[in-house]
Amino acid sequence: MRRFLLSTLLTASLFTGLLIGLLPSSPAGASSKIGYLKGVIFQCGPGPIVYNPASPPKPKAVTVVVLHHGRTYVSEFIHFPVKQPWDGAFSFSLPPGTYQVVSSYSGPEVTARVISGKVTPVNFGVIACAD
Repeated sequence: MRRFLLSTLLTASLFTGLLIGLLPSSPAGASSKIGYLKGVIFQCGPGPIVYNPASPPKPKAVTVVVLHHGRTYVSEFIHFPVKQPWDGAFSFSLPPGTYQVVSSYSGPEVTARVISGKVTPVNFGVIACAD
């Protein structure tokens, strides 16, 4: 009986030690393996056209896509406000690495390097909108 109790106690303590060793030492340590991509995307208005004020033009939704090694890693669908300026923010939490960020609305892809615990701003460049 003593042997059984001793072996059970030893097994339980080894298992507990193994679990503690596998867990991160602190919550900060767990989140330090994540970096952030953040940015704002703008959409131009309809330009110098005549339209009925009762039914003003509406912005089209945009998708921001993050690619890693040529494959879609994550994406976010952005709905713009009905009133101008038409702008929308996006944010992604990602493991460290180099990513390409593309928008279904504007410009070429942007290369962004994500670093643990840091915010990497993404800028699609200046868009000249007609007034």
